[in-house]
Amino acid sequence: MTNWFAQQYRRFRFWLRRDELERELADEMALHRELKEARLHRAATHRQKRAAASETRRSLPRLAVPTGVGTGWTLSAAISARLRGR
Repeated sequence: MTNWFAQQYRRFRFWLRRDELERELADEMALHRELKEARLHRAATHRQKRAAASETRRSLPRLAVPTGVGTGWTLSAAISARLRGR
């Protein structure tokens, strides 16, 4: 039962700080994209460049997974965002 309360507390804290955490996540993902692009430009041969570009393209859809999907707060987040006019 204590574990359930701890989980609910973490979810509530996440919900309160959601915008800040999503900004941090977006910044982190931008940094990783820039690092991959830098690795692409440093690649020596054409074959390495093609492999690095393919890797970047494959990973982009995975980077865009919406936050909060696995937490069960997606409906409440959508409702609150709609109420806030976003």
